[in-house]
Amino acid sequence: MAVSSMSMISTANYEARKFGVCAAMTGFIALKLCPDLIFIPTVFWDYDPNFMAASLDEAYLDITKVCEKRSITGAENAKELRSRVYEETGLTCSAGVAPNRLLAKSGS
Repeated sequence: MAVSSMSMISTANYEARKFGVCAAMTGFIALKLCPDLIFIPTVFWDYDPNFMAASLDEAYLDITKVCEKRSITGAENAKELRSRVYEETGLTCSAGVAPNRLLAKSGS
């Protein structure tokens, strides 16, 4: 499995890495190396199309507009995001909610 799309891979699991699939590789090259590769899309774009990836496994999202539009709290949004990631990928994740990135990272 690889997290991403055909454009660029964010990360890949150990099985895919055995075939030479790695982060920052384009999807079409990864498929040549590992024809059975399964792409897991990120759900972050649904919450913040301008999300900032801090590393391969960390991102910062401004969920203010989503929370206002849906009349939910940041904590409720984080819970939904975590559930959605698990339901769609089978992977767990953490989420911190705070007024700035530093506090959110500490909360996560």
